[in-house]
Amino acid sequence: MTHASPPTRSQAFREVSLYLHLLLGHVDEAVKRRKAIDEDPDNNFRGLYITEKDVTRLLAGGWPLLLPDGDELLFTKAIKEATQNQGSPISRLQKSFGIQADEVALLLIAVAPDIDRRFEMLYGYLNDDVTKRRATVGLALELAGLDVTDPVARGLLDYSSPLIGYGLIVIEDGERPFLTRSLKVPDRVTAFLLDDTRIDSELLPFLDDFLYAYAGEEIVLEVEVGYVNAAVSALVAGTDLIYLHCLHGGMGKEIALAALQKAGLGHVSLDMSRFHHDTNYKSVADIAGREALLSGSAMVVGPVDSVIGSNRQLENEIIRLFTEQKAPVILYGYRSFDPKWSKKIALVIELEHLPSETKLMHWQHFVSSANGNESADTKKVFLENPSSQNMTLEQVWRTSRSAKLYALAKGSPLDKEAVSSAVRFENTSNLEQFARRIKPEVGLDDLILPQSTLDLLNDLISRVRYREIVLGEWNMRPGAGRGRGIAALFAGESGTGKTMSAEVIANSLGYELYTINLSTVVDKYVGETEKNLEKIFIELDHVNAVLLFDEADAIFGKRSEVKDAHDRYANIEVAYLLQKLEAFDGLALLSTNLRSSVDEAFTRRLDAVIEFPMPNQAQRLLLWQRFLAKLPVDSDVDFQFLAGQFELSGGNIASVCLTGAYMAASKSAALSMSDIMMAVYREYKKLGRLTVRQEFGQWLDILDK
Repeated sequence: MTHASPPTRSQAFREVSLYLHLLLGHVDEAVKRRKAIDEDPDNNFRGLYITEKDVTRLLAGGWPLLLPDGDELLFTKAIKEATQNQGSPISRLQKSFGIQADEVALLLIAVAPDIDRRFEMLYGYLNDDVTKRRATVGLALELAGLDVTDPVARGLLDYSSPLIGYGLIVIEDGERPFLTRSLKVPDRVTAFLLDDTRIDSELLPFLDDFLYAYAGEEIVLEVEVGYVNAAVSALVAGTDLIYLHCLHGGMGKEIALAALQKAGLGHVSLDMSRFHHDTNYKSVADIAGREALLSGSAMVVGPVDSVIGSNRQLENEIIRLFTEQKAPVILYGYRSFDPKWSKKIALVIELEHLPSETKLMHWQHFVSSANGNESADTKKVFLENPSSQNMTLEQVWRTSRSAKLYALAKGSPLDKEAVSSAVRFENTSNLEQFARRIKPEVGLDDLILPQSTLDLLNDLISRVRYREIVLGEWNMRPGAGRGRGIAALFAGESGTGKTMSAEVIANSLGYELYTINLSTVVDKYVGETEKNLEKIFIELDHVNAVLLFDEADAIFGKRSEVKDAHDRYANIEVAYLLQKLEAFDGLALLSTNLRSSVDEAFTRRLDAVIEFPMPNQAQRLLLWQRFLAKLPVDSDVDFQFLAGQFELSGGNIASVCLTGAYMAASKSAALSMSDIMMAVYREYKKLGRLTVRQEFGQWLDILDK
């Protein structure tokens, strides 16, 4: 039978063990001095009650000093001599946190019970209290050879000291007198002293998975090298706060990671979108700052937009908790830097939009790495999905892997359908609290519209598909503070195909379609509508989606003359919408039945105004035939009569066909002409239109019967 060889001890463990061995010698001496005058050293109830002898001893001066006063202790002397060993965890800790030998001694005294359980019982005896098995402030100072009455020595364990301020030691029992408060070393600090490099488990829920997945890999291409070099130069020069101002679809945290790798620094990366309302921000910030110092790293924190709320002061305080850590911090976000975020002076680096060719290189890199040797025309797939061109690098990374899973599920190579499914999954958003998400399922071939309207819809799709080339490579920027977004107005009567056309555009571009729910946006309280709209536009900036304002005249209506406070605040809402629409970077569609009710200032800012007329007879014929194509239809159904006699919109025809289908199903028969005419009759009643013989002809007598 063979026996496994014992695990090898690390150099760090041997170093700590050496110090604790020396400390144990001092503790042994202290115990002997105590027992020499202890009248009842074997009392199992020590510290649970006070005897008369205890009172006499206390009045006579209490216990003597644990260790002889005078010569420097071997324990602290060894620590001072060991500072030359630059590679050990203790020396790294001294350098990162700026602590001296006496503070290291106090830390080792406090951590001793967590490494060697003998200290737990010995400390209980020396504390004269079986319930206090950790070092107290007074016990730690005495074992370190320090005077408990010396203000400098006491200051080493003050809340403003590095040991306590950086969380290397936690003082418990705060309600007790200072000298009898217990000292606890967090598990992560104990692990560090034993050369454990794993990150603090309390940070795991907030870590940025993407940056940790690609740490050590070259993910920044030549076009971003300028930004990386600027950040590296700042870090080398001692800059401890850098803010990367990103644009939608650009790179922020990826630049930060590349800069830290080039500067030879590690990273502690937190994703602020993972914070929730009951997160203890101070605790997370302090632990992250301590972790960065322990590992010789910088903090990467963002996007700051994730903590944006109605309480701007609270928002600033949360961000400041992270920026004012001692470790270097790289902050990133989509909004401009606010000096109130930190007392530190920040280097702000403005990041531009990435050219489409650069995004294509990133796309090909991730797709090829996700698919191995599988052959796929990744460039074609990328170019056929404009939504993928507007993604961040992290979104491309997730989408490439998600597309691979969709392809595997179908047992087919990576294709446009798999990519489109992955893109739509990636674009799910918190918008659903204000908007209804519609999965686009219709294409251009499903539209029955005049050719002029179809041409304008195709032109709108081309604007989105090629805006990276026109606005990016050709630099045809709109200027005047306008964003890169595209906005269009769909005007026409109800049922003429406005919402369906929005769905077609979303489907053609591989986008999701979100229809704004006005009931959750418009608020009777002053200022609340603007706040709701702000949340919508912030969310939309992080996804690739089509935003549809149905019945847009309700919130994009004309501004009126100010006669009272209601008019003034209504005009403020419209003016605010004008500003947001102008700075918007996405795709917004406005639909209205009353074009004349929309403010003219909006019309000037629109990229297209598309009219949706009522269908003519030929178009109505196609609509009747298409809607009834899936139903069992009687031979007496006269499509020409229906198209020629009833001037209905596509939406009304669809409603008529649905009503007729229910009639036929209830009779278990094919859909007859009489069923359709009854459905038309009911649709007329619903619309408030008169039923006259000129339209219904012979069928009016049948309906009357």
